[in-house]
Amino acid sequence: MNNEFLTFEFKNLEMYMKKTFLASVIIATLLAGCDSKESGVSTDIVKNPETGATEFPEMKFDKMVYDFGTIDEGVKVAYSFTFTNTGKSDLVISNATTSCGCTASDWPRHPVKPGESEAIKIEFNSAGKSGQQDKMITLSTNCEKSSIVLSLRGIVNPKKTN
Repeated sequence: MNNEFLTFEFKNLEMYMKKTFLASVIIATLLAGCDSKESGVSTDIVKNPETGATEFPEMKFDKMVYDFGTIDEGVKVAYSFTFTNTGKSDLVISNATTSCGCTASDWPRHPVKPGESEAIKIEFNSAGKSGQQDKMITLSTNCEKSSIVLSLRGIVNPKKTN
């Protein structure tokens, strides 16, 4: 066998191993995320045992988009998205994910009864950010529309350099 053939085969094997490893990492990450039970509360649909009808909770927000205006880089912005469960069954938020590591969220980990109000607390750290910002917060719920997206936006002025 000549060296060119062996080099070609080794490169193909190396590429195959890299692709296999990458695919394994992606699958493991997805499986780990799918099994997450952060709230410890099931988000199964609530069924009325007498009628068999499904009664979903509903989230009614005061505001789904918060514009923090213009701030200087390094400033932290905190906001609470207030909502009410206007449905007929307990509302459960199983997760709240943000579109960026610069944004943190805190949400009720307990079922919210019909008629009760709660808040999703958001904090945006503008350190290292500049320009137009639009951060999404995606809620996983047991509502009929199980995924609800909130938005935090504004403009960050860059740090002034001397």
